[in-house]
Amino acid sequence: MNNIEPILLFGAMSLVAIQILRTQLPTKTQAFRLLAGVAVGFIVFVSLTDLTAWGLGLVRATHVDEVTAELRRHPSEKRLDIVIIGSSRAANAIDDDRLEAALEKAGFPYDVRLIAAGGFFAFEHDAFLKEYLRETDRIPIAVMFEVSTEAKSELDTNKENKAAGLRFLNGNHVWLAFEHLMESNRPALEIAHDLKTYARHIYYRMFNIGLAGHARQRNSLPPRNGYQPHDTPDPTFNADTVDSVSRKDFPVLVAKAHVLDATLRWREEQAAALPKHGIKHALYFTPPILDAFRRAHQAAICERTPSIRCIEYSDSNLPERLTGRHWHDSGHVLRSGAQIYTDWLATQLIQKLAGASRP
Repeated sequence: MNNIEPILLFGAMSLVAIQILRTQLPTKTQAFRLLAGVAVGFIVFVSLTDLTAWGLGLVRATHVDEVTAELRRHPSEKRLDIVIIGSSRAANAIDDDRLEAALEKAGFPYDVRLIAAGGFFAFEHDAFLKEYLRETDRIPIAVMFEVSTEAKSELDTNKENKAAGLRFLNGNHVWLAFEHLMESNRPALEIAHDLKTYARHIYYRMFNIGLAGHARQRNSLPPRNGYQPHDTPDPTFNADTVDSVSRKDFPVLVAKAHVLDATLRWREEQAAALPKHGIKHALYFTPPILDAFRRAHQAAICERTPSIRCIEYSDSNLPERLTGRHWHDSGHVLRSGAQIYTDWLATQLIQKLAGASRP
């Protein structure tokens, strides 16, 4: 079965209903009864699919599930956790074992849990944390969210996990995406296109499109480390084509960066909500990327949201230390770059945690 199985089923049910009812119903009531019968049948099918998936422990499996499977496979004896949530930029830039060792050496023996997957961005990251809290009995002392590297707070229509990623879609995310879209001042045709995309996402999610092709039992997923390093450069990558700017001119880009008010409001609300779950520290970090304009956007989010605590790497000498030989492509570092970034992140994180009670 593939990603269009519910559509095919809907069509088959319609044809059967038409064949059975077309010669048996009066003309005036035929259309209403036909459509009502097909709609009820389809709703029953969707409900049974949901119940079956729930009863068998099936999920639209993504990289996130494989990472959490690894965390369940090797539970930590340490009392406190730091959970880091991000996209592929975090997955290849943060060596969680190296970071954990640096924290322990500094007197913070915390378990570092990296939950990252390519193609997922801000709203999905929020859903990752909620799912992690539901699945475990451990309350992190700190949660670190990756700040999106571009204005991609809307629903991402091209994530590498495709239909599986729809699992993290909910009504709140749809509303947030709509709010961002309305504030974006984009051309009417682009807005109409995105609205159609959001409607398609909702339809796919409600009617389980793609479930048969991606469903896996949660307890049987293969384990996967959160840290996914790159060891060789992308052969198509050319650093000369990346937008860059001098360090002294970078603050100008930050000042000019266009960040939606909806993004800033949402980040403030997100940070304020975490203590209600018993999480002491809400932290935000910017993963390394080369494009100066994207770096400026993420730096602007940190600068214009004073209520969130950011670990923003562009205001240090780190960009100059990550030279061309440390990059896989413009948005992902090599293993050598990950070592540099992880060590720098450790020093910054230790400073942020210095006010916390030591275990």
